Amino acid sequence: MKFNRFDYWVWENFFSKEEIYKINRFIETNLDQDESPRFAARNKKGVSRKFLTTKQIQWNKIRPLLWKLEDAVHSINQEHFEFHLHPFPSKFMCNYNIYSSKTKDHYGWHYDQCTAIEMDMKFTVLINLSEKHYQGGKFEIFNAITHTVESYNKPGDVLMFKSFLNHRVKKVTKGERKTLTIFTFGPRWK
Repeated sequence: MKFNRFDYWVWENFFSKEEIYKINRFIETNLDQDESPRFAARNKKGVSRKFLTTKQIQWNKIRPLLWKLEDAVHSINQEHFEFHLHPFPSKFMCNYNIYSSKTKDHYGWHYDQCTAIEMDMKFTVLINLSEKHYQGGKFEIFNAITHTVESYNKPGDVLMFKSFLNHRVKKVTKGERKTLTIFTFGPRWK
């Protein structure tokens, strides 16, 4: 486990190769929908910053394979961040992201946020579900300086970071990078 006191937490090798294979096959056969393009981050001119394929699956479907992660997120939050978090909402959609080198997929600088007035998005949780080696696709966070999260680049690694921080995924230059994104919520900033 790696921890940056102010920004994020990384669990290296949280999921085994066998678990990753099982998770990917389950997601691929139980997807609910494509993500609507209106949810992609945009620049000031309204142009999308998101250049990748995103499909969605409800948390309640995938939870039996990921329950230990939900427990870990709440535990680390209590120990180190102390945000007020709701349980993961069962009907909430998780994003299954596929970054292909064929189209130099990437996601430009953005931050994650919730549009509901009664709650805030607290953490973004990313699971590296890539089954084969890829190049590029580095994850960066900006908080006064740009920081590359080097410890989050292997299949099975999990990264949890404060959703309101600017972050990006650089271009995938070889192979395919797959991730699952889970957003956590809680009451208005507490």
